[in-house]
Amino acid sequence: MSNSEIMVAAKKSLKGKWLGEAGILFLFGVLLCLIYTPNIIIGSILGEESLIACILDLTWHIMLLPTSIGMAWYYNNLTQNYDPSIQDFFHGYSTFFRNLRACILKCVVITALIAIACIPLALCLFGDAFVILVSIMLTLYWGFYIFLNFFGTILFYDWRISEDHKTGLFQILRDCYKRMQPHNDQFFMLNVRFTGWFILCICTLGIACFWILPYLYSSYGIFYHKYIYPVDDSSSSSSKICNLVDPTSSENPHEHDFSHNIAP
Repeated sequence: MSNSEIMVAAKKSLKGKWLGEAGILFLFGVLLCLIYTPNIIIGSILGEESLIACILDLTWHIMLLPTSIGMAWYYNNLTQNYDPSIQDFFHGYSTFFRNLRACILKCVVITALIAIACIPLALCLFGDAFVILVSIMLTLYWGFYIFLNFFGTILFYDWRISEDHKTGLFQILRDCYKRMQPHNDQFFMLNVRFTGWFILCICTLGIACFWILPYLYSSYGIFYHKYIYPVDDSSSSSSKICNLVDPTSSENPHEHDFSHNIAP
């Protein structure tokens, strides 16, 4: 399945839903802003450097972590031709502490990868301008290599966590990494195809994101079920994929336990 076919399938999953998806994203953003408003008020009264304001700000960011899993769940359902609602964005809170641990693990891995990518910069401390230039070039190369090999793993880790509530977090991360390796290049090129759309988002001061993000995440959903956890893994996944072709299917993803899909 080529990237162009993936994008066509993503458009098909969004057919007749573009305006609704943009509205749901907007409402979700407004809701997050409303939740954060007390932090702003308290910070303005007590001062942003006060201990209470810092604790509240840290708490808000921690509470926000599982929303990435909720977003993955939402578009997971959307691309399988189900009718998700805005409450699916909060699916990450259904098993809050497990998902919080998963998000913390993801943050630790990302931090470690960034630290590894920056190792060549240490050469800047021991050389002249040429050595500094070489160290910067090595950092860029190493950073791109890490991005190419781990971006898909980190992204689809959330997608898998949203489905699988029983398998160990490290095991899911390892499994996502193994499944993603043969497809890193294609996934990178899929994201490159959205470069023009990202530029459009910048030119419209972010307004276009309300239409482009559903397109992007729906493409991720098609890619996920085609290559990362494909039809062959289980009859449950098979029935979900078939819904892209047969919209009359009434099977509901919330009735299934996806934990058995994990590869041994």
